[in-house]
Amino acid sequence: MKKIWLVLSALILSPSILNAASSHILDSSQRPAYLFVQTAKSGSFDGIQITLNDVSPTVYFSDRPYRVAGHISTEQFIAGWFQGPGNFEADPPNATLSVFNPDGTLLNTVIEVTEPVYKDGAVRYTVRTLSGELPKDFQTCSIFISAGEDIGELPAA
Repeated sequence: MKKIWLVLSALILSPSILNAASSHILDSSQRPAYLFVQTAKSGSFDGIQITLNDVSPTVYFSDRPYRVAGHISTEQFIAGWFQGPGNFEADPPNATLSVFNPDGTLLNTVIEVTEPVYKDGAVRYTVRTLSGELPKDFQTCSIFISAGEDIGELPAA
């Protein structure tokens, strides 16, 4: 019986087991990091800015352990661009523009997005291309915008 107790005690007090257990505890001092997704029926690139037409509401979600998800109007998303200590104006986000080509292929371009303007269902971003190429005109697309933790409050899902 003493041997079983000693083995169990050693396992319980093992640093690797304690570290593994503590990595699953939610740290309430950190906020979730979000990913935002906008889809559009068409778009264009003029060499400096992309314009996304007929943009759907903006979907947001966070990774584990938070698993927060919801959607906000794209107009509200753009208005929040300039708010909070970690706002996108101060620290422009990276994004991936995924274009669905008519031939069934997918074109992904990694960009940095700044200076958003929302008007009449369209969003315009000034971009800096980080990887890939942006087509001049395109149809169905989605833009995936990454964010930090300190972007302000989002509505509850």
